Amino acid sequence: MRKRIFKITLIVVSLVLLAAGVILITSGDPVLIVTAPREISTGGAFNVDISIKHNPGIAVFVIDLKYDETIFEFVSVENGNLFTSELAIRDRDFDDYHATRAMFAELDPFRGDGVLYKVYFNVRHDTSPGEYDFELLYSPGNIVETPGKEVNPDTINTKVTVS
Repeated sequence: MRKRIFKITLIVVSLVLLAAGVILITSGDPVLIVTAPREISTGGAFNVDISIKHNPGIAVFVIDLKYDETIFEFVSVENGNLFTSELAIRDRDFDDYHATRAMFAELDPFRGDGVLYKVYFNVRHDTSPGEYDFELLYSPGNIVETPGKEVNPDTINTKVTVS
């Protein structure tokens, strides 16, 4: 009887935490994570890291890092620690947003967790203090392990405070 009450309590607590957004990922689910400094000064330089956890293996990806180009000036991109092949980069306006698009393709999937790539920015000098978003976007089929086997990771985005 005690075991049953414990199990029911555990299920209820888990559902409440999930509904509240406290539980973001479950063990084993791939997730893309955006990290950046919490606070940056107007005119300052910084980088945003795009990382992956629970990587099942990726051979192809097309990922957009959406940001406000009136606040941040794109500088450059460099590979993280998971592969050495060159990334194809486009920083431009898309249909209804501005983003840095990173594109990668290899015959063999790379595996392991870590930083996919780093995007370097400057904060524009005329920026007003405030909190600004960096958001990862991708379309179905834009992250692939092998032909016909899509990877659909969750994303954890971030905000940067300009002071």
